[in-house]
Amino acid sequence: MIGLLLVVLGATPRPYDPAQIGRMNELAVALRSHVAALDVGIAKEKDQPLLEEAREGYAVVWGPTTLACLSFLVEDATTIDVVGPRGKLAAKVTLYDVERRVALLETQKPLATIGLVPAEKAPAASRGRDEILFALVGTNVEDNVISGVIVDDGSAAELEKHPRISLQLALGMPVFDPLVRFVGYARAVSWDKDRGMIVTADHVLAAKTATTAALPARPAASPRPWWAR
Repeated sequence: MIGLLLVVLGATPRPYDPAQIGRMNELAVALRSHVAALDVGIAKEKDQPLLEEAREGYAVVWGPTTLACLSFLVEDATTIDVVGPRGKLAAKVTLYDVERRVALLETQKPLATIGLVPAEKAPAASRGRDEILFALVGTNVEDNVISGVIVDDGSAAELEKHPRISLQLALGMPVFDPLVRFVGYARAVSWDKDRGMIVTADHVLAAKTATTAALPARPAASPRPWWAR
């Protein structure tokens, strides 16, 4: 209701501040409408009995029926359930770009039916050093919000435009700016040495437009063997 009133009046939303403890519960509710939990079923191979059968992670709501997530979360997926505040929907992979670590998922029904809505994307110019970021520690109602900052804007050639942040996130958890705009999601997988880097909205857009990002019949295998993931 408050958000609708701001739109009607043309008012600028008031940025969240980690020092305003009283607003963090409000922020958590806002973030849970943009962050989906993923329950992923994995094809198990008989000659690899220790291979995982299921995987959990997170995705950001990209469009009315579209989510973006860390590609490795849905590698070799047989089923994907998208879990929101009001239920779950089945999804399928529509784009898998292992180089950029981007996957796009699509649901048949609108994500709004389970309480999820698209997040506004933060412009690249807003990803400067020391900019404040927020993330959920999980998507359950009791889970809190944590805050951090951008420590490197990713402009160095070796970082390939992946900002580094002060938070050590896992499972593709998305991060947002003080205006609740999507900044990126955690890039790290188990064999990464640098666990503070994020995949930004720009990387997702690049994956969507790249001709090499077409979905194969089955997502390409990870560059690491299964036992090292």
